[in-house]
Amino acid sequence: MSRTERERAQADELYKGGSSMRLPSPRSASPEPNINQSTEYARPCPHCSPDNAFGWSCPIPVSDPNTDVEHAWPVEDGLPPGHQHCGNCENLTAVQAPSTTKCDFCQVYFCGIEVQGRCVATPLSTQSPHGMSDVGDLIQSADVYDCFDGNTVEVEIMLDYLTAQGITPRHIYREIVTHLQSQPGGFRPLIDLELFVDNHNVSPGVDPDPNAPRNRICRLCASEILLWGLRDWWVRERQKGFLEEDVMARKDCAEGQACSRQKDLDNHMIAPRPTDAANVSEAPPTNEMAEAPAQLPANILTPLPPIADLLQHL
Repeated sequence: MSRTERERAQADELYKGGSSMRLPSPRSASPEPNINQSTEYARPCPHCSPDNAFGWSCPIPVSDPNTDVEHAWPVEDGLPPGHQHCGNCENLTAVQAPSTTKCDFCQVYFCGIEVQGRCVATPLSTQSPHGMSDVGDLIQSADVYDCFDGNTVEVEIMLDYLTAQGITPRHIYREIVTHLQSQPGGFRPLIDLELFVDNHNVSPGVDPDPNAPRNRICRLCASEILLWGLRDWWVRERQKGFLEEDVMARKDCAEGQACSRQKDLDNHMIAPRPTDAANVSEAPPTNEMAEAPAQLPANILTPLPPIADLLQHL
């Protein structure tokens, strides 16, 4: 079955003859599921055993339903005291354990044990956005194209630039974080947008203070920050002048992001213009002196002589 003309046009936009194809990196393998887990009782966390290998034990351990069903914790009773579910592996996690971390954005806990590099909320600058290891992952992400309002022309220009410069999604994420930290509102605008709500399949903790510092972040929240700030990052990156001459020479579209013809030859990556207070028209004067017509002082008005006197001198 032959492809339609539209499908061929879309393929031509994504791939040009002689150019290299970007292949995504292989996904990390997920841990094997435990099919023998009880769904009626909570399973103990790695720290519930008094002789565990992690050097710290739960003060209120959860009993193993396979060996002590009488003292097992029913799932219908909610979470056992001092425990939450890990945002990645979803296993029971001791909140106070030294290996446990909490994401300051989604407020979800991570065990730090089950899957290295994934079951953890790391400091902001060291985290890797989930599912975005390299440029190949960006080209496969529909969310990236949504950031650019479906403008494949601009996305391709950016992807070519990232490939040529060796810039990774993690590098972009770090620069976005640094930029946000330099702003007066910090991460508060993103939190107000509820950008980090329901990122995981587990219940989050409580955010004690929306204005509190944000120091640790999980992989999924790092991806949210990357996608939220990607377009504005690209606008700032273009202003550095490192792009090819023909790209920089493109005329700016007056409509910018609001333009409905995003795929034409004009540049649509334009920073929002600040409000020009000088264009605001001033209200007309309302005081009486401003409204009254100008008059000359009486002492400088010289009356003319009568016409008869003037005729005697002729």
